[in-house]
Amino acid sequence: MTNARAALDQTLPAFVLVTALLLIGAVAAADGLFAAAARRLERLPGPPVALYLATLGLVAGVTIVLNLDTAVVFLTPIALAAATRRGVPRAPFLYGTVVVANGASLLLPGSSLTNLIVLGTEHVSGGVYLARMAAPALAALAATVVVLLVRFRGDLHAAVVG
Repeated sequence: MTNARAALDQTLPAFVLVTALLLIGAVAAADGLFAAAARRLERLPGPPVALYLATLGLVAGVTIVLNLDTAVVFLTPIALAAATRRGVPRAPFLYGTVVVANGASLLLPGSSLTNLIVLGTEHVSGGVYLARMAAPALAALAATVVVLLVRFRGDLHAAVVG
């Protein structure tokens, strides 16, 4: 087997999964699922920073339970719509969704296709992986949220428009 064929065999399932997620996302958007979820998220009480933290928590949870790609594809439109509905800038929600999903994807092997590709040759159980990665993953996630809060503090405390 050539190196190119081996690389294709290793990465093709990841690309097929992402393509399928995008197609499912398009159907979900057309059915109004993202808009309905955004309405529910937007109704959370509190200032914009509370909405932001709730959104980041949702993103982290979905990433850990499902995976990074699913969280980004499905939660980005929800986060952006919730921010728009609340009248707060969308940039923190866009970057927050992508960056937090990336950070949260370190916690479990299945949280990221990259983890699975890298672990393809190393045979470790999910428990061993979690034991190795829990502290670094949680530290990375906490640091990511702090950096995002500092970076977007002005946007998150901005007056609500309209």
